Amino acid sequence: MDPNPRPDPACWHYRDARGRACGPYDTGAMARLYRFGHLRADSEVWRDADATPPAPLRSRRDAFRLHGDGRLEALPAAQPPAAGAPISAPALTPAAPPPPDARPVMAVARAAPASAPGAASPAPDYPVTASGADPARRRRARIRAAAVLLALGLTMLAARLAS
Repeated sequence: MDPNPRPDPACWHYRDARGRACGPYDTGAMARLYRFGHLRADSEVWRDADATPPAPLRSRRDAFRLHGDGRLEALPAAQPPAAGAPISAPALTPAAPPPPDARPVMAVARAAPASAPGAASPAPDYPVTASGADPARRRRARIRAAAVLLALGLTMLAARLAS
């Protein structure tokens, strides 16, 4: 056994918006690609060692966590239990109910287990605002809209100067 294993080999791939396979990348690079908009929550991702077909990033909760503020957190790789070690389930305790006077500001979308093939894809595991989009996506949409308006204004100005 190697005393200094590589923490995260470059093993992740994703399918971009045009359908091209990109990779391999390590989990840190995947988080940066998500932050800069190259990778989306619905992008198909897979690992070299996966026996399963590519799945949307939002459903890969074993390796990534999507946050409401637009961050993608790379989770540490789960270590397999040692041979002969007992496998135990964590104790589950019910959550305390909220105070009666508290008003919810955000609802957290939770994924329901898919019971049948072709079932709806799981909901994202991050807070969903009233508009249904995460803040980073709304910010990118506003920037794109401003760029389109600026281009339209410049086009109109050039047409007026040309006439």
